[in-house]
Amino acid sequence: MNWSKLLQNVYSVGCMCGRRGLLKECSPDVQLTSFEARKLLQNIVGSPKHFGEPVDPQVASEANQLPKKQTDLPAKRMLDSYKEMVIPLGRDKNHRDKYLLTENSLRFGRFFEDLDTMAVLISYGHNHDPSKGPTHKSPISIVTAMVDSLKTKTEQVNHEKDLFVRGHVIWVGSSSMEVSMIVEQELNGRMNQVIAANFLMVARDPITKKKAFVNPLDLRSPEEEALFELGQAHKQTRTLQSQTSVLKIPPNDLERNSLHDMFLKTVDTKSIPFFCIFNYCNASVCSLRHCLYHVSGTLNNLIPPANCVWMSDAGLKNVLHCFQQQRNLYNKVFGGYLMRKALELAHANAITHSKSLTHLKCVDDISFRQPVEIGHLLFLSSRIVYTHKKLLQLRVHAQVLNPLTDEQKTTNTFQFTFSAEKDVPTVVPRTYAEYMLYVEGKRHLDSHL
Repeated sequence: MNWSKLLQNVYSVGCMCGRRGLLKECSPDVQLTSFEARKLLQNIVGSPKHFGEPVDPQVASEANQLPKKQTDLPAKRMLDSYKEMVIPLGRDKNHRDKYLLTENSLRFGRFFEDLDTMAVLISYGHNHDPSKGPTHKSPISIVTAMVDSLKTKTEQVNHEKDLFVRGHVIWVGSSSMEVSMIVEQELNGRMNQVIAANFLMVARDPITKKKAFVNPLDLRSPEEEALFELGQAHKQTRTLQSQTSVLKIPPNDLERNSLHDMFLKTVDTKSIPFFCIFNYCNASVCSLRHCLYHVSGTLNNLIPPANCVWMSDAGLKNVLHCFQQQRNLYNKVFGGYLMRKALELAHANAITHSKSLTHLKCVDDISFRQPVEIGHLLFLSSRIVYTHKKLLQLRVHAQVLNPLTDEQKTTNTFQFTFSAEKDVPTVVPRTYAEYMLYVEGKRHLDSHL
């Protein structure tokens, strides 16, 4: 593969036509496969080919000359970052095997890896300096900060046909960018949308690890302005969600009443006379002790209602040793790999709970708080936190452990929404912490209905 020619073709794309959710689409001279996109990124970034090798000297040298303010960088059009990629399920049977879950279903976690790669490639395209040539290596590091949203648009995905990924930058801050992407597949002679995704990317100085400025956007049409405003609205929504988290604001009156009703349904009034204990509540210390004894006994003998499961029994766990084969361009564990493993654990959790095939509906609020180092242990804990008829809301918590120091850190939290083929058992919380997870899960699911 002539990577110099490929780089030239990728950076020379520039046509405009309407597309729902994107500014444009076009056909580059060379359409990248997902494998070629990863190899291309290695050349753009100048990342070492082998684990432990030093960073490219050119990148280290230019990192010391990064702009001190954003206005020093030229403004870019949205079309400057437009990229296309093909996931060759149809043309490459060996590649297809990596995506198959069963004979006719696909591993959506593999798409996470491809979308993460695509988002990084698009971000580098936005910040590329064309005056330095197509083979010039980027002096900044760009990583995924958050998956703002990822929604599946259809359950009809043909595992024997290619999938096409298209996307570009729609919003920028001083050091962050929002990348919007769609995945499509030909169906009955027309392109059918499979996935719509928005990734939040951040730029960093590869030496100091502090923020690096990104090129501002030059908005020249109403379509571009509308997309930029959409990205701005996404930012405001993220800010609002962080301010209204159950960790900062308690449940509202409606949520509290719902939780109390749920609690009452779990009380076993036959084994212990819960509603009779209040007869003992008078000024007598002895009676108060008797009351507390009955309350304690009652709370320890809660039972789930019919067709319900305790939240504590609706989870799965996994532990992974992070090897260098899963490293990204910066010798950390690849974010797409983390998302895939979290999704696959959540999927296993969903199908064991529902006893049916499940389909991924939506992913949101995937935040990357800490990088995962090679050699560390990654603990994944999945739990079904809310259910409604055929829908399941799952939360996966990722924690990393340094086996040499015992230092533990939360690296990621994931929110997944699945649909089953039939109504699923209701998940019921039993502790206060579980009630808060229930409220959080219900808010996530309600936001997608």
